[in-house]
Amino acid sequence: MILVTVGTHHAPFDRLIEAAEGYAARSGERVVVQTGPSRVPAPHCETFVWILPERLETLAAEARVVVTHAGPGSILMALAAGRVPVVVPRDPSRGEHVDDHQIRFAAHLADPVRVVLDTTALAEALESPTINGTGQGEATVHEQQSQDFAGRLEVVIDEVTAAGAPSCARKLWRFLARGHRA
Repeated sequence: MILVTVGTHHAPFDRLIEAAEGYAARSGERVVVQTGPSRVPAPHCETFVWILPERLETLAAEARVVVTHAGPGSILMALAAGRVPVVVPRDPSRGEHVDDHQIRFAAHLADPVRVVLDTTALAEALESPTINGTGQGEATVHEQQSQDFAGRLEVVIDEVTAAGAPSCARKLWRFLARGHRA
């Protein structure tokens, strides 16, 4: 099963929903999608506008792959579930967000996270040996990798905060750190 989540932003992320639908139609694999306000039909997927956080975490733990927007909370959720997140940042030029912070954030991500800027490359990412290398149901990311990612995330948030970004970046980090760091 593949889990796709677009987060809670008010803008639709139709491009990601279309890619998930295309993959589900071609592969026949079960794809569960949290669509948010997206308007694209996805008849080959199990779609939900919103999924409660506890259920989303359960689905992430059951998934072979977690595909997410470039939201730190969603990325950390996938890592905590032992999955390599496939991250598709929202693009403001397509009306998917208010600015390009997800694209800039994704540029700072490193292994084990897999960033996909062009959704036509999503199928290739989902079939990649680096995503599927450990077999169905086995953890693909160790706790140390999750902690390493959290450390890199803290550096990025410090840089954003130092550049004059709102203090909400620091508050977000503290919130995420409580649930996802040792």
